[in-house]
Amino acid sequence: MASRTLLVDPTEDQKKAYMIASDALDTLISHMTVGQPISSAYMAAKNLVMQRNADLSVPANMGFGIGFNYKERALTVSAQNETIIESGMTFHVRIAL
Repeated sequence: MASRTLLVDPTEDQKKAYMIASDALDTLISHMTVGQPISSAYMAAKNLVMQRNADLSVPANMGFGIGFNYKERALTVSAQNETIIESGMTFHVRIAL
C-alpha cells in the first residue's frame, strides 16, 4: 500500500505540518526494528512531533500489523503495545496529524 497527500496552494502551517508528518513517518519506520517493542517506535515518532510542534494532535495509534487477518489488533502501533517486533512481521504504518 502506498499513498501520498497532494496539497494544492497550502498555507505555511499546512506545509510545516506535512513536513513534520513526513519526518515522523521516517522516524517511525526506522524504529520498527527486530527486538524492540512496538511502543518504542510509536513514542519515537510521537516525541518528534511534540518537539517540532506541540500544538499538533498525535493519533492514538500509527498503524497495525498485517497477519492472518488484514488488521491484527494485537499488533497495533501504539504507546501501550509492548509486543516485541520479530523478524518477518509486516506492518501498515501511517501518520495523520
